[in-house]
Amino acid sequence: AVHVLGRVVEMNGTTALDDIRGVHNHGPAPGGMPAPLNISTGTLGCDCTLSAEAYEGMLVAVDDVTITGYDESAYLRTNVMYLTIDDGSGPTQLDLPNANQTFTYLAQVYGTDDESVIGAKVSRIVGLVDQRHGLFQLTPRDEDDIHAISRPPTLAPTYSHQPTLVPS
Repeated sequence: AVHVLGRVVEMNGTTALDDIRGVHNHGPAPGGMPAPLNISTGTLGCDCTLSAEAYEGMLVAVDDVTITGYDESAYLRTNVMYLTIDDGSGPTQLDLPNANQTFTYLAQVYGTDDESVIGAKVSRIVGLVDQRHGLFQLTPRDEDDIHAISRPPTLAPTYSHQPTLVPS
């Protein structure tokens, strides 16, 4: 457990500690790390809502989610890559602080040779709820927080070759 004495401030839409006056490490917490709180992706959502605000800074888990896409509008605004995930209750953002490393990990897990993970099923994602740039997102601590279970769907090959008639 760690005790930090400082002032809580909002900087660019992010809650942070400023004017730190002291830090005291009390050693490992009795009983180890706390278990994540299970929530739905819809509870967290994508926008800054009062219900999502209650989870800011907490360790949470979402179960049985599908990677449904990339949030290109968030990327254009923030220059941070977000994947959109949904457990059926509504979408939320999966923050990829180190996108290349995370994509490489997901590609290895799913056996793909590229970064195409859209449609993949994930049994559990654990992470911290973070708010930046006016968005709430789930930020895994490392690859061990992402429990992949199925590959993205494989599209059937399509053929566009038209037969050519050759005169005899």
